Formats: sequence, structure tokens, C-alpha cells
Amino acid sequence: MEKEYLSIKEQIELFKKRGMIFKDEEEAAKKITFINYYKIKEASLPFFRNNKYLENTTFENIIFRFYEDRNLRLYFMRIIEKIEISLKTNFSRILGREYGEVGYLNFKQWTDNDEYCKHYIKYKQKDFNIRKIKNLHCSENRLLKEYGNNINKIPVWLIVDTLTFGEILELYKLMKMDYKKEIAQNHNISVSIFISWLENINLIRNLSAHNSNVLDVDFKTKPKILDEWKNKLYINESLKLTGRIANTILIMEHLTVAINDKFPGNAIKKCLLRLYNKDINIVKQIGFRNLDKIKELKI
Repeated sequence: MEKEYLSIKEQIELFKKRGMIFKDEEEAAKKITFINYYKIKEASLPFFRNNKYLENTTFENIIFRFYEDRNLRLYFMRIIEKIEISLKTNFSRILGREYGEVGYLNFKQWTDNDEYCKHYIKYKQKDFNIRKIKNLHCSENRLLKEYGNNINKIPVWLIVDTLTFGEILELYKLMKMDYKKEIAQNHNISVSIFISWLENINLIRNLSAHNSNVLDVDFKTKPKILDEWKNKLYINESLKLTGRIANTILIMEHLTVAINDKFPGNAIKKCLLRLYNKDINIVKQIGFRNLDKIKELKI
């Protein structure tokens, strides 16, 4: 079914028809000029029931929520960068220490042969080599230029700079268990939990990088959580923890503190408190048990 084109004024009228309140339509029109109608609609979904907006839902509050969601994504990206750099640094240090600067090219010697068959390892090495060429072509790292076409001479601690978060995560999973344990222990966590966390962070990174709503995300695959977090997270009517963003925030907090216990954070906490001041329901919507648990955050 094709959607009919709507002018900015008609978009405002459609929102109003569904019960949204506008305090300043002229200012709202300016916002809609630069913010896609569907982005605004996406931010408003928690207040939309049975094709109508809840009573007292204002355009201005929805725009505020949209901007704070954007801020949260930016804060996430800042923390994810720290985690990504840490993972890459640990990965390259171990392989460099054990096999030299280009030993990473021989997957067979550093991968977990008990976990993965030789055919899978050969496939992953071939895939890595294809991606490596593509990544090197796109990389802006000036240190790579001195190697010219000698791509097999590039040391491991430099090649990791060209990898995406998802790519370094896949390589981490391939490592021998002793190496995985060393890296996980450096982040004060077990291997299985660390992998679960990294997979969750990779998902939220992709959402954040593509400007997708993160306040209302509900992960189908929930990351593993620590026992001490159970009193921090909201339990739904089925007595189950939700797949909301609170899980990811606690994961980021743990890893950030493990990497730098003097991290001058609180940006995420301040963002959530600003949202709470506009809508007290935000606490359970994002998966925290109560406001105090947000106030306790260190990031």
C-alpha cells in the first residue's frame, strides 16, 4: 500500500488527529523540516495506544525524548570506543607476544582447534584475508602507507585498527581458550559472559551508528547478567527480566570501570535523569527497577 505524500502542515494535522498536543505549531513545523516524520513517530510509540496518543502527550516532549535518545547514542558510542580499543589492544598484544608481529596470519596456530574444525578455521582465514584488503583500502590510518602493497608485513597491532567491532569480536571468539580467558579476566569477567556482553554491545553499536531508537529497544536475545544486578533491574509481570537497555548500560558500566576506574562519567546517568524529569515512567520502560538504581550509575 503506497503512502500518500503529506506536507509539513498535513503531518502536524495527522499528529493532532491522533491526539498529540502542539504548544507551538510554527516551531513544530521548523523541527519537522529537519527531522523525519517517522523518526518523530518512532520516538512517540511508547505514548501511542489503539491508534491514539495518551492524554497530555505533547509534540514538545516527544522532540525532547528524540534529542535525548540521540544524546544517549552518542554517549554509548564514546564508551563502546573504549571497549573496542581495549579488546583490540588485548588481542594484538597476546598474538604479538606469542607469535610475533605477523603470526596472526596463520590462523591455525592461535585459534581454538578443540572448538572449531580445520575447515571452519580455513574458511575464517580466507574470509579475514578478503575483508583485510577491503578494510585497508578504506582505512585512514597514515601508518599503513609505509607498507604499500606489502599487506602481509603489516603487524598485528596495526592491522587491528582496520577491523570493525564485529570483526574483532569474531576473531576473539576464535582464539584459544587460554587467550580468551586472559582477555576476559583483564575485564574482570568470565569468557562466556564477556562474549555475551560483546555481542550485545555490538548490536547496540550498530543501532547507535545508524541513528536507530535505543530508548525503546527490546532485545530478543538477552545478554547474561551478574547476580548482583538482579535487584537493579525491572522484573515484569511474568517475573522475568526484560531485554531493555538497562542491561546494556550495566554492561557498559562494568567494562568501563574495569578499563578505567577513574573514568569521569555520569553522562548516561544525567541523560536518564533528564528523561525522568519529563516522564517518570522512563525508569521501567528502559528496564531499571527504580530511580535509585539510575542514580547509582557511574557512567
